[in-house]
Amino acid sequence: MVYVGYMDAKVFWKVAASEMDFRPSRMGVVAKHVEAFITEYFYQNPLSQVGLVTIKDAFIESISTRICSVK
Repeated sequence: MVYVGYMDAKVFWKVAASEMDFRPSRMGVVAKHVEAFITEYFYQNPLSQVGLVTIKDAFIESISTRICSVK
């Protein structure tokens, strides 16, 4: 039996995320953690698919359709 999972990663962007009070910016830190999460997710679930969705000011935008692992 093969399990194929589907997941949508949701990222909530706030205006405060673009502030440069820290180096790197808060947005850069979030992007790095999302990238690490997706890499680890595909390592543990190689047949699964992931989509990336952002939410900003009550609007939802699909950044990517569901993608598969490149391996």
